[in-house]
Amino acid sequence: MSNELTCTVTERGFPYISFEDRYGESCSLQISSLAGEQVHCWFGVTNPSIQVMEQGKGWQPVKLPKGALVNSRMHLSQDQVRALLPHLQAFAETGEFAFDPLTC
Repeated sequence: MSNELTCTVTERGFPYISFEDRYGESCSLQISSLAGEQVHCWFGVTNPSIQVMEQGKGWQPVKLPKGALVNSRMHLSQDQVRALLPHLQAFAETGEFAFDPLTC
């Protein structure tokens, strides 16, 4: 696990930030190329590992059929990111979200 962010651009020139999560999964934050609408970004695990619990074996990888697609990144609007920011900021500062779970 690393707190290091790598900032680059995609082949089409969109800002792209890559990093690893706590379990070493490759994650990213990228400005979306979606045109004609409100600006969006992609956020999440880049290549998720698909697994199933097998009795006596624990978590085992699942073989997907050729051509299968697993969507793992969130496609967020600016409004959605604004709504999440207070919770992310509070978590960064206190380890908690910006609401009382007992009254939410």
